[in-house]
This record gives sequence, C-alpha cells and structure tokens, in this order.
Amino acid sequence: MKNWKKSFLCVLCAGLCGILSGCQFVASNVDSLLSPPKPTGDLYPIQRALEQSVSGEITLKYPTEGDYRSAFILEPLTESGAVDAIAFYSTTLDKAVTMHINLIRYIDEKWVSVGDASIVASGVEKVLFSDLDGDGTKEILVGWNIFGTVDKQLSVYSYKDGALQPRLQEKYTEFLSCDLNEDQRDEVFLATLNSSDKTASAKLYTFTGTGVSELGNCQMDGGVTSYNTPIVSRLSTGRTAVFLDAFKGTGMLTEIIYFENNQLKDPIYNPETRESGRTYRPSTVSCTDIDANNIMELPMLEPLAGMEQYSEADRVYVTKWCAFNGKDLLVVRSAIMNYLDGYALNLPDRWKGVITMTRRTEDRLRIISLWDAEQSAVGAELVRIQVVSENDWDSPTYDRKAFFEITRGDGIVYVAAISSYTGSERITADELKKCFERIG
Repeated sequence: MKNWKKSFLCVLCAGLCGILSGCQFVASNVDSLLSPPKPTGDLYPIQRALEQSVSGEITLKYPTEGDYRSAFILEPLTESGAVDAIAFYSTTLDKAVTMHINLIRYIDEKWVSVGDASIVASGVEKVLFSDLDGDGTKEILVGWNIFGTVDKQLSVYSYKDGALQPRLQEKYTEFLSCDLNEDQRDEVFLATLNSSDKTASAKLYTFTGTGVSELGNCQMDGGVTSYNTPIVSRLSTGRTAVFLDAFKGTGMLTEIIYFENNQLKDPIYNPETRESGRTYRPSTVSCTDIDANNIMELPMLEPLAGMEQYSEADRVYVTKWCAFNGKDLLVVRSAIMNYLDGYALNLPDRWKGVITMTRRTEDRLRIISLWDAEQSAVGAELVRIQVVSENDWDSPTYDRKAFFEITRGDGIVYVAAISSYTGSERITADELKKCFERIG
C-alpha cells in the first residue's frame, strides 16, 4: 500500500492530461481503461468518489494560472504525507453560476469525498497550499474568477470538523503566501488594484487555529494598469520582501513591500504624489535576482551619452541593476542589455558615462564608441559586437575580417572586433569575454 501511494502522485499527474482531456466525465471512455487502485496510479477511484458524492452531470474546471493546472490537484495536506485530491467542478443542477471545490481522501482502502464547498464564480484562476495556522494541515488558497478575469476573490479553506470551512474571503488582483513577518509561518499577502478610482493597496493576513487577523496594510501607486506575479525575495539587508512589478504607461515600476515594526510598509510609494516613481523605468523589464543570491535587483535605466537626440523608443540605455536596503537603491551592476540578440555587456568602471552606442539592427551589430562631449559627437570607436549564425561563422568561405569569437550557443556565435584605439578606455579581448554574458 505504501509503495502504491508513493508512485500514485507521479504516475497520476503524468496521465491526467491524456485521460481527462475533455471538460466532462465520460464513464464509458474511462471504464475500459481504468480499474480500482493498483501500482499504476489510476484516476478512476477518485473520479467515482466525486461522482458518488454529488448529483447531476459534472463539468470539470481547470485553473488558468499558477503551478496547478488540473481539475484534480493531488497534494499531501497533512504531515503524514498521504496524498489528498482536490477537485474543481460545476454540475447541471446548479441554479446559478456556481462552482465547487471538493476534498477527496483515501480512507480505509478507498477514496472518499470528505468535504465540499460552493461559490458563485465563473472559473478558477490559481491555487496555492500552505499551513497558515501551524496545525500541521495545509490550507487551500483558491483564487476564483467571479465575473470574467477582472473581478476576483481569494477564498482560503481549512478542513476542520469534517468540513471544508472558508476562513478568509477577500477581493484581490494578486495574492501569494509567504512568511513576511519572519515568524516561521506563512501569511497571506494580497495586492488589490481599483482602476475606477485609481487606488491600490497591499494587505497581510495572519491565521491562528481560531481566527484570522489583518497584520497590516499600505497604499501603492494607483495609476498602474496591471501587475506581474509578485515575487518573494530579500532586500540587501536580508529582510524578506514582496517585489511587485506593475505596468504604468509604456513602462514599469516595482513596489517593494515588507513588514517592519509591526507595520506593512512600501517605502517606494510617495503619499504626497500618490505614486511610486522612484522605481519607474521606460521599459517593461522585470526585477530579477541577477546574481542568484536571493536578493532582488531592479533594472533602473539611464540613457547612454548622446542619446538626447533620439526618441525614448530609440535610445540605448545602461541598465543599472539595483538592490534596495529599505531606503536607497544601491547599484550592483551596470550593463548594456541586448534582449533582441540575447546578451548583456557588463560595463567596466572606466566606461561609465563616457561611451555611446550605434545600432545596426539589420546586421545584428552594435558599435561601442567614446562620446565626445565637447563636440557632442561620436568619438573614437572601441569595439564592435555582432551575432552571426554558427553555419556562417564556421564556413571556410566566411570573411571574418578582424572579428574573433566571444562565445556561442543555440546555433549562433557572438563575435567582436576591437579597434586600434590605444587610450585608457581600450578593452582587451580577455576583458571583453569576462564582461560578456549570454541571457535567455
């Protein structure tokens, strides 16, 4: 029995999409394929347990976002490690736009539905699991689409006293579970954007065995239009924080929210202007942990010298990757990011503020030169970087001229040609290779 349980989750997840590709159960199709529990991990007993617990024809519902995308989600909710099944469905007997969540457990050698809850909703956006109250059993966090994809509600369910009990129901735009107050237990973080009155806020809820309380809330920039999925990472001080990228105009900003001195804070937000302009950049590049040290960096953009003559869309920027210490943005790395060709060039200190770039996009070529501030003109050329196909570069007939290979991958070769300039800003081939980085 233990061996079957261990293999059940892996095998069942692999077979789920193929077996239940439609939106409804069709018993005649699965009866011939499935049988009672055996080492191959079949869905049939879970399906039968759900069918026997409800009336009417069942239509399965599938989460549209997040890590869980099946109408049947298999998750060990208790510390025992036993696999539970959570199903999302509606029935033909429901009088309104009603959806259900059903908990199915393996009890006395068979699958049994042990709890069901319903809600007026049109779909499921995403599902999370976390032991929020510290009792050893995970809560089920469900983001419901109430009307379409804009009006959404988070419902947090606990299985207690033989029933699925809703513990929290709140409107949201984005949500996650994380230990933001660093007490070794997750809380629920909610970000809510109200586009009609141009307001936005964040809230943090904590759970106990008997209740739910709001730990704190804070205002955010209400002029944004939407959010990326929030990310839990750390400030440069080591404090846990939520980083929330938000689209605003043609660019993006990042809200940084953390819990300190019993308050939920967003020091990026300016209550006087009601904006979070400190982290705005004229691009939609998201914050990233660029050096994989669990400290998030924000991409702040600064035009290269000589870019004033170009429109904002045509300018070339230096990306200053900045960590945040709760007060200031600290530059960790400065780089020219070429997302089109898939590479970054980290800038030597002696280049900062004195170089410019010419782009020949049709040739996949970038020319880096000094900027003559007195003449307001492009000065001496330093280096050319180009992307060519592997087949062309390796061909004996290809004219490489003064170019040499930096690196290669995925069928393309990154090459460079260093000019004859001999001033202090000159870069060597070895240094260029160290500054060069492929990005995916």
